[in-house]
Amino acid sequence: MRSLVLLGLLLDLPQDEAARRAQGLIQQLDSDSPEEREGAEKELLESADTVESFLEKASREGRSEVRARCKDLLKIIALDRKRREFWAPSKPITIDCQGTPLKEALDRLSLATGYILRAGTVDPRAPVTLSLKQATFLQAVEALCLSTGCWYRWDGSSIVLGKAEAGHSRCHAGPLLMSATLGPGQGAQANLSLDLRLEWDPGLRIRWYEIEIDSAFDDKGVAVEQKSPVNTAGHVHGVVYARSHRLPREGDARCFSSDDVSLVGLSPGATRLSSVKGRITLILPDQLQKVRLEKVNVPVVLGGVTATLRDLSAGSPSPGWGATIDLDLSRTPVVAHRALFAYLLNSRILFARGDHPGIPGGDSGASSGGSVDDPLQTVGRSIHTDKFAEGAGPTAVEATIVTEVWQRTFPFEFGDVRKPEPMK
Repeated sequence: MRSLVLLGLLLDLPQDEAARRAQGLIQQLDSDSPEEREGAEKELLESADTVESFLEKASREGRSEVRARCKDLLKIIALDRKRREFWAPSKPITIDCQGTPLKEALDRLSLATGYILRAGTVDPRAPVTLSLKQATFLQAVEALCLSTGCWYRWDGSSIVLGKAEAGHSRCHAGPLLMSATLGPGQGAQANLSLDLRLEWDPGLRIRWYEIEIDSAFDDKGVAVEQKSPVNTAGHVHGVVYARSHRLPREGDARCFSSDDVSLVGLSPGATRLSSVKGRITLILPDQLQKVRLEKVNVPVVLGGVTATLRDLSAGSPSPGWGATIDLDLSRTPVVAHRALFAYLLNSRILFARGDHPGIPGGDSGASSGGSVDDPLQTVGRSIHTDKFAEGAGPTAVEATIVTEVWQRTFPFEFGDVRKPEPMK
C-alpha cells in the first residue's frame, strides 16, 4: 500500500514518460529500503528542473514521510539554483582534433562551452592536434594553445589567441588554471616570492579565495620556508587571502586574479623551485539577503548576521547625510569569518526614501571589533551622500548582505617554478 495515496493524487498529471518516471521516484521516497530512498533522491536531484513541479505537488498532498522528503529536496534544489549564479562552470569537454584548422577547432570549442574564442594574431589555418576527454574549459584552451605554439589573453568575457607565453609553470586546480613564477620578496624576512596568477571559467563568479602552501622545495632538494606571519589579527601561517574583491555584479566578466606568497629564500646555489604543493579554497556567497533599516538601534537578525542601524543623520559629513551600520557575526561559524568579513566590508548599501530611488552611499570607512577569527567579530560600515543636501533627507538605509558562505577546495602542484624570462 506504500504511497498509493500519493500515486492517486498524481494521476491527473500528464502521463508522458517523464511524468511517469517522476511519479515512480517520488513513490520510492517512502520505501522501506534506505538504498532505494537514497537512489530516488539522487535521481530526482539530477533531474531537478523537470521534476520540481511534481515535488511541489507531493510536498503538499502526499503522505507525511513523502511530504517531508519532498520539502527537503525542494530546499536543496532552490539552494543549488542560487549557487549556480556564482558556480556554473562549463560542462566537461571531450574534443578530438587531428590536424584540424585552428578556426574550426575554436568554433567547436565555442559551440561546446558557449564562450567566444578568436584566433587573434594566430593563423586561423594553423593545424591543431589534441585529444581530450572530460576536460575543463581552461584545460582545453591550454591544450589548443600548446598545439599551435601560442597563448591567450582575456578580452572581456572572450578569449583571443596571440604570442606564446614563456617562463611560467602552470597547473590546474578544478576549474582554475594557476600560473607561477618567482619574484623579489617583500619585507626584511623574505627575499623571494611565489607570484601567482589565477584564471577561471567565465561561468564562475569568484570573489574570495584562500591559498595554503603545504610544501615547497628548491632544485637542491632543500625545503623552502614561507615568511613568518605578522602577529596580527586574521593572519594565518601559509594562507594568502584574495584582495578586496567586491560582490560580483550582473554581467561581471572578471576571470582572473593575482597574488603572491612570501618566501624566506632558496638555499645556496639553488635557482628555482622544483616542487610546490598546496590547496586553494574558493569561498562563495551562499545566502544574500536584502534588508531595509529604518529604526536606529533596532537589531535585525539575518541568518548568522545581525544588522543594526546606528546612525542616520544630516551633516555627517556636511553638507549631506551620513549613516552607520553595525554588522555582528557572532552567530556565524568561526570557519566562515574570514570570507564573510570581506563580503560584509563590501556589502552594497543605499540611502532610501519613499518617493526616491535608492542612492549608493560614498564609503566613509569601515571598522571592526575583535579579530577575524574572533566569534565576537563586528563590522562597522559608514557611508555618506550629498544627494539629499536640500529638502527632506533619506528615511532608511537598504543593504544587500551576504549572510552565509560555502566553499570548494582543490589541491594543486607546481613543478619547475623559475624567475620570468627577461622581455625581448
